[in-house]
Amino acid sequence: MTKTDILAISCIATSLTIFSIIDIRRRSINIAAIIVFLALMVVLAILGPNDVKRILLGIIPGAVTVLLAIASRGKVGIGDGIILSGIGLWCGLQETLSIYFVSLLICSAVGVFMMIGKKASIKTELPFLPFLLVGYLACTVSKGLLKIV
Repeated sequence: MTKTDILAISCIATSLTIFSIIDIRRRSINIAAIIVFLALMVVLAILGPNDVKRILLGIIPGAVTVLLAIASRGKVGIGDGIILSGIGLWCGLQETLSIYFVSLLICSAVGVFMMIGKKASIKTELPFLPFLLVGYLACTVSKGLLKIV
């Protein structure tokens, strides 16, 4: 693992932690903070071992999420998609899809358990960034463990 890898992982994890806390409290993220995160990820992607194809493919899940946010008139957060695109700049398509899948799976499970416990209804909106943080950490840790084995 290179210094750039460690820096990128730390930046993503720290940013997602901060964004998660804000998302839970306010249900929205300041666009300036998202732009700073995105700019940082562009710089790290350029400095890192990624080629242009991997970088461009990595933003697809986030771009699709932004389009879903627009099509759903805000049922999905545009900020979530932009942040996912930032993660994709570093992680590439396959890893970003894994992170997204794990995040959606955990979010869905929490939603189902909340509905079973009568703490939520089908219309309850959950902040997605905390789940994205957990999905990112789970995938990053499992990727590291698989390299060891």
